[in-house]
Amino acid sequence: MVMFGFFPQFERRKNTGGYRLIVSFLMLLAAAGGSSDAADRSKETIERAEPPGNKERLEKARQTVVRMFQKSYDEASTPAKKQKLARELLDNVPRIANNLEVRYALLIEAREQATAAGHLPTALEAIDLAAKYFRVDAIGLKTAALEKLSRSARDAAQQRDVAAAALALCRAALKDDRFDDAHRLAMLALVSARKSRSTLLIGQCNAAQLEIMKAKKQGNK
Repeated sequence: MVMFGFFPQFERRKNTGGYRLIVSFLMLLAAAGGSSDAADRSKETIERAEPPGNKERLEKARQTVVRMFQKSYDEASTPAKKQKLARELLDNVPRIANNLEVRYALLIEAREQATAAGHLPTALEAIDLAAKYFRVDAIGLKTAALEKLSRSARDAAQQRDVAAAALALCRAALKDDRFDDAHRLAMLALVSARKSRSTLLIGQCNAAQLEIMKAKKQGNK
């Protein structure tokens, strides 16, 4: 595996959403009765499941999600409101533990709404959460989301964010020796960097492509 230092660090915004008051109150009661047990449970590894493969059942699950949050869907007519909906969907993912199809549909919808809103951090967060609960290809999903965001970015700042995120993901692909994915991400980053007119990012993208070529040659030896 290979690691390189030319990639910029991309920081996602921290999730500032919280549980509802009643849930927080119940959690406080539980913690008061056994804080050590709660600490032990927090260290447990989540058993990831296979993503639902039945398209018909998954579509029904998606329709269930829409019904559950119908008011928010009806109001999601602007990027800001789509982002608000995505945040609401993500905040409810941990609460849906007994229906994997609905949980997966929540994650898909959150990702799609965040992407439609042009909100990169939330779109990537939705994919990270999907990878936490399900055996999905996070790099592939993030690449697809970044490609959509690159096409829909409304200004140079958003294009810079996409380029920086694509370069960071390129590093992750290289660590896994996924050279084709790394090349695809480097090219995506270059497209967004050029749209943003950032000479710094353009230079980093060109350097990334050279390093990918070197790494691929080393891997073929």
